[in-house]
Amino acid sequence: MNNIDSFISTYGIVMKKAFHRAVEFHGRSDRSEFWYSLITVIVVSFFIPLLSFIGYLFLIPLGIRRLHDTGRSGWWLAISLITIPIQLFVLLLGVLSLFSFSYLDAYSFLLEEPFLWIGSTSVLYILVLIFRLLILAYHVLLVYFLCQESDPNPNRYGPPTGEDYQ
Repeated sequence: MNNIDSFISTYGIVMKKAFHRAVEFHGRSDRSEFWYSLITVIVVSFFIPLLSFIGYLFLIPLGIRRLHDTGRSGWWLAISLITIPIQLFVLLLGVLSLFSFSYLDAYSFLLEEPFLWIGSTSVLYILVLIFRLLILAYHVLLVYFLCQESDPNPNRYGPPTGEDYQ
């Protein structure tokens, strides 16, 4: 069997296993199950955007199981779900600050201190920058966790799954 046939065979077995466990939050999933599924969801989402939401929902339990496989809690993945509404709030603040910036700039001559707006928008921009850097650091750490090798021993989430699909 050549490399392409081996890859197709492995890919089929891995995706069948991932599909059958699509809504399981317990247990463990190895690297190949997670990364093959992630790449598949990205490719399908590119060609059929309507399926992207369903595909990414499919990745949540898989990501939790992948973290379990490295001996970590699935709550590490929940942090990224918590940051979504916070990012939307920060985006809203940024948009509002643009409107207040132009409004205050146009009428700054009416204020006692013409450059009063500088302090508030600068602080907002610094806070947004700090928040974005923290989110970036978190996602880099999460990718690091997802790329780590499986724990070869049984852990509190179950026995290892094994990455050999031959």
